[in-house]
Amino acid sequence: MNHLYRKIIFLDRDDTLNKDYGYISHPEQVELLPFVVEALSLLKKLGFEFIVLTNQSGIGRKYFTEEDLEKVNNRLKDILKKHSISMLDLFYCPHTDEDSCDCRKPKSGLLLQALEKYKNIDLSKSWIIGDKLRDIFPGEELHIKGILLQKNFELKQTTIPKNLVHISENLLQAALYIKNYEENFF
Repeated sequence: MNHLYRKIIFLDRDDTLNKDYGYISHPEQVELLPFVVEALSLLKKLGFEFIVLTNQSGIGRKYFTEEDLEKVNNRLKDILKKHSISMLDLFYCPHTDEDSCDCRKPKSGLLLQALEKYKNIDLSKSWIIGDKLRDIFPGEELHIKGILLQKNFELKQTTIPKNLVHISENLLQAALYIKNYEENFF
């Protein structure tokens, strides 16, 4: 693959890639959501690589340790690897909302860490995907197109990120939207 520039899908982890049972702390709790393998396989064929950006306040709340998180993340990587899908990297925030850190989404610290490490990312061809608006906001200032994964989403009086371009029910629908976008705009 030509790494002069990279097309990246920045992904949330819980309820985007895997089922969220609340503070996943054991590798055996990792269960992919439906259509994740199909979606990531399609995006891989389109030349995308994957970076996970995930809030993991369970560490800050002392529900589990960073070592526990590493085992969970390794299990996720292993499951995906069996389907010939790899993660370029995974960045996490161990803090709670009360910590007021710069890395907890909706702030952009995790994204900025990724961009610092991988300087050859083409942001105009990259996407940010998650199941909550807070997952989309980090890409707002950098104009990274965002897709929200949510059934029955209603626009209420909440602030909507300016980079949100689509709402899909699942990751496969998001991948098909991206495929269509690429075919029509690039």
